[in-house]
Amino acid sequence: MFRKRRWGKNFIREWRTAAGMSLEAVAAMIGTTHATLSRMETGKLPYNQEKLEALARVFHCQPWDLLRGPPPASYRGPTETAA
Repeated sequence: MFRKRRWGKNFIREWRTAAGMSLEAVAAMIGTTHATLSRMETGKLPYNQEKLEALARVFHCQPWDLLRGPPPASYRGPTETAA
């Protein structure tokens, strides 16, 4: 019998939902599909350093924050800056 491998725990979904962003929006920003991002969030697909760094840029945090825990209660997501 085969067991599905689960990759290390991450908090990508918690950061994404705290930022109020959809799977589709974040996936487009990091150059992947919403299905792939969903599988990374649930541990069904491994993440890599490149994707963690891209996600950290989206959420304005450090890559390790996505592995360490959910965002702080005061987190309100990325803010738009005036050009």
